[in-house]
Amino acid sequence: MSRTPRHNTEIGPHSPVTSSATPAGHAAKAQPLTILIAADTFAPHVNGAARFAERLAAGLVARGHDVHVMAPSATRRKSGRFIEEIEGEKLTMHRLPAWRYYPHDWLTFVIPWMSKFHARRVLKAVQPDVAHIQSHIVIGRGVTRIARKRGIPVIATNHVMAENVLDFTTLPPLIDKLVVKLAWDDAKRTFDMTRAVTTPTRKAADFLEATVDISG
Repeated sequence: MSRTPRHNTEIGPHSPVTSSATPAGHAAKAQPLTILIAADTFAPHVNGAARFAERLAAGLVARGHDVHVMAPSATRRKSGRFIEEIEGEKLTMHRLPAWRYYPHDWLTFVIPWMSKFHARRVLKAVQPDVAHIQSHIVIGRGVTRIARKRGIPVIATNHVMAENVLDFTTLPPLIDKLVVKLAWDDAKRTFDMTRAVTTPTRKAADFLEATVDISG
């Protein structure tokens, strides 16, 4: 699922430019990109969204791109910048300080009010041609807002259905409904700042289109 963005963000200074001297009828050779993938869940987390992001990152590396991934650390003590092997490919990981979410067996998360701080730091270090967020919740939310200010285009893939998170909130049902509404309202604000929004399946795209007005 994709859309035309409401906001026209200029391509950043690191984006490849096709020379006007390229002869007619001859396609310019694609230049490698520096890509930042922002994921709220990634290895060693085990779930569909994490596996999707891992395969995406590895596939882009295999095509010759310089791929960096922002993701939570497995523990607070294992944050920092590392070279990790994912799906047989080596890529640069920016592991953010994360906390254990105790209602879940193993999930770790980045403190929401620190997301922009981390985004500024990593975007400054990486200076990507494009950012690809894997959710609108914490890391992707911060990256989208800072990248937009810096003229870096953002692509979003939505794996999150707010309703699916309710099993882990431990909140009363009435508050759960309010949380879901606020989550989708915030998702719209984030997606409105991106160049395109995709989902892994047609069914997920149909659900997202029916829930959030991002056809813009």
